[in-house]
Amino acid sequence: MPSTTNRKTASGGATPSQSAQRKSLEQRSKQKSKQTPKQTPKQTPKQRVKGVLDKLTPARVATAAGVTAAAAIAGVVVKKKMSARADTTIDVAPNANGWQVKVSGNQRPSGTFELKKEAVEAGRELARERAPSELVIHKADGSEQRRHEYPAPA
Repeated sequence: MPSTTNRKTASGGATPSQSAQRKSLEQRSKQKSKQTPKQTPKQTPKQRVKGVLDKLTPARVATAAGVTAAAAIAGVVVKKKMSARADTTIDVAPNANGWQVKVSGNQRPSGTFELKKEAVEAGRELARERAPSELVIHKADGSEQRRHEYPAPA
């Protein structure tokens, strides 16, 4: 019977190549543990906003949404101007009997029509009467097709 040489060493029964790999792994883990995470100094809310705004593109900064978002990220409360958005929303949507015109906040529809064209005309008239308002026209499947805003009379 041929004799085989035992390559195990006295160091835990591992072969020389396994010992070298283990030492390499230990050295890498020690190097990683020496690296400390970068700590940022405490900043005031104004400094945080400025930092966020510096990272935004000029087009984003110009929008009110960009400024508000930057302030929100920084944890600063920004007073918002009341939007000129509609007080009343009027929906023209399909129902079992045809098309309905419904004013937001009301349980019952303002009118039910056989044709969509008739319902849209009635919705437009209601939206003009209740300006500032918004008319939302839906498709036959119920998804939104178009929105029209009617500003308050000058």
